Amino acid sequence: MKRRSASGLPRSVIAVAVVGVALLLIPLVGLLVQAPWGRLFSLLGNDETITAIRVSAVVSVAAAALSILVGVPLAFVLARVNFRGKSLLL
Repeated sequence: MKRRSASGLPRSVIAVAVVGVALLLIPLVGLLVQAPWGRLFSLLGNDETITAIRVSAVVSVAAAALSILVGVPLAFVLARVNFRGKSLLL
């Protein structure tokens, strides 16, 4: 029998979740600690910074649109159409 925590989840699942959260939080905390907070507004007003933020926004919107344009039809095909090799994908 698997050991379960008080939440009812197996402890191995909780351990993997803790590692995943740590992998996200540790770099974020490192960035926040090393950020030059005294020069923040002058750096944010810099032309290079504004260009970088604009490029990041455009690329992220394009990536989301591409994911929707490709993902929705692919999900429909995977859900509705039977084809050879489908079990290998799922």
